[in-house]
Amino acid sequence: MSKIVVFFLILVTCLLIIEMIFMYKLARLIAIFLNRFRYIGNGQIHLKSLQKGQKAPLISAINQYQEKINILSESYKILLFKDLNCGTCKEITKQLENETLDLKDNVEIIAIQREVQAINSSVSLIFSNEAFEDYNIENVPTIVIVNPGGTIYSINNKIGDYPDFIESIKEFINK
Repeated sequence: MSKIVVFFLILVTCLLIIEMIFMYKLARLIAIFLNRFRYIGNGQIHLKSLQKGQKAPLISAINQYQEKINILSESYKILLFKDLNCGTCKEITKQLENETLDLKDNVEIIAIQREVQAINSSVSLIFSNEAFEDYNIENVPTIVIVNPGGTIYSINNKIGDYPDFIESIKEFINK
C-alpha cells in the first residue's frame, strides 16, 4: 500500500512541476503582450511605437549572401520592412531588383521580411520575425532610417508605391 502512495505522490509532484512550467511560460507571453501597450492618461491606451530620436533596437543578422548585418555601423541604414503578400512590397522589390539606386557612400538599404525568399539585387535581405516585433511593425511596407549613431532618423509607413519609396529616401540618393 505504501508503494501506491509513493507512486501517487511522485505523479502529483511531476504534474505540479509541469503546471508550474506552463504557468511560467504563460506569464511570460502575457508580459510580452502587455509591454506592447502604454497608458497615456485619461483612460487611453495606445500601442507603443518607435519615435524619431529613440535608440533603434539592435538587429544583428545574416543576409542572403551570408554576410553579417549590424545596425550599429558608420553608415545610415534604410530598413525596408516588407511582406511577400503585399502588392506594394512586391512592386518596390521588383524595382529594386531591376535598377540600381545611386545611394550616397554612407547609406545601405536592408530589406527585412518574415518569410524566406531570395532576392536578386544589391539590397541586403534578412529574415527576422524578431525585427518586426522589436520595431513594432504593424503595416508594410514601412521604412525606418537609422543614423550612424544608432538612433531613429525617420519612420514612414505610408508608402503607396515605388515613387513614394524613392520620395522617402531621396535625401540619401545622389542627384
